[in-house]
Amino acid sequence: MNQFESIEVHSARRGLGLHKYVDGVDTMATGAVLTDATLYYNIPVGKQVLITCLLCDLDTVSDDVAFYLVKCAAVAGGGSAVQLHGGQHVHTPAAMVTHGVIQLFFNPPILVKYDAAAAKSISVFADANDDGAAANIAWCGWVEDIT
Repeated sequence: MNQFESIEVHSARRGLGLHKYVDGVDTMATGAVLTDATLYYNIPVGKQVLITCLLCDLDTVSDDVAFYLVKCAAVAGGGSAVQLHGGQHVHTPAAMVTHGVIQLFFNPPILVKYDAAAAKSISVFADANDDGAAANIAWCGWVEDIT
């Protein structure tokens, strides 16, 4: 890594960058950890994940969704979940002229180390006002050896 290269760029060049997302998810009305294969990340044994960004783009009218990142005790977003930061809430008005968007940057990044009992995967918890609410949710960061 040279002095002008960010850790994110360096990690991406080494194939260690993460960008996890789900488009148009509409199964949030019951308030649960999302288990879409494109959104969760299974943490490899001996690795840690540093999360730098989270985005929620709500694209249906007169809806709202609360959301936050979680570490999960089982793979694929399963098992008990632990909230990793303060919850966020995005909403759209009845006469929507634009999307409701929240993008968070974590500085310092959120660190999640593999733990056989408590952290085998990372995902997002979401709770929407109804089944009609649809959102695009994404998070990014990088993976590295546990230090």
